[in-house]
Amino acid sequence: MVIEDCARAVDVFENVLADHPDANFLDVILFNYGRCLYKLDRKPEARKKFQQLIDDYPESEISPEANKIVEALTQAGF
Repeated sequence: MVIEDCARAVDVFENVLADHPDANFLDVILFNYGRCLYKLDRKPEARKKFQQLIDDYPESEISPEANKIVEALTQAGF
């Protein structure tokens, strides 16, 4: 995914989270949102999205991966 795509995706993710707060795929949205923020060098914001995924969807199958990313970002000072 290129930077321009990530910038557009961030807008889409924000809209989905705002317009569909009860959707059953928000864990995936948060994960990809975090990935895009990371690629845009917005690492503190990325960590928050991954942490939100962990907090809001602890049973998600991608929650352990998000947890590893949060730990790495935290150790790196983000």
